[in-house]
Formats: sequence, structure tokens, C-alpha cells
Amino acid sequence: MKSRSTLAPWLGGLDGCRLARVLEARRDAASPPEPRSVGELADRLQRPGSVALALPRLALPQLQVAEALAALRAPASGDALAELLGAADGEAAREL
Repeated sequence: MKSRSTLAPWLGGLDGCRLARVLEARRDAASPPEPRSVGELADRLQRPGSVALALPRLALPQLQVAEALAALRAPASGDALAELLGAADGEAAREL
């Protein structure tokens, strides 16, 4: 089964070190039986239960970005996200 997730191509483009960091941070997504593909990993990372485990570990600015993304229609553009967060100009835009 092919994943419909836009997360799968991003995960597939990560080098080994960055992918290892994702797996370390989100151990529940790689628990047995291990995902057989990047698409399956992406699907697991986006399961509501898995996301619920990750949200409490976010710093407030990261949580605000996650909430803003959830409020936008998928796929959300970077410009729409910046506008919603009031970070369309200057330093705020660079930090976002």
C-alpha cells in the first residue's frame, strides 16, 4: 500500500543521520513490527496516538506552529503559515 502522505517524500530525502534523529525522537513509530517502508513510517508518525505522544515534548513556539498548521487546510503553504502566525516579515519570518 502506497502512502498518500506528503511526509513520506520528506522522510525519503533525509540522510541517515537525520532519519536516525527522527526515529530516536519518535520511537513509537518504529516499534515492532518495524515499518517496511518510508510510507509506512510516515503513516505511523501521523497517527493521532503517535502525534499525541509527541506534542507534550514540544516547546511553546513549536506547539504554536503545529496548531497553526492544523488550522490551515492541507497542504498549507509557508506563506499562509507565516501570515497566520504574524511572521510574514523580517526576523519572525526567518525564524519561522
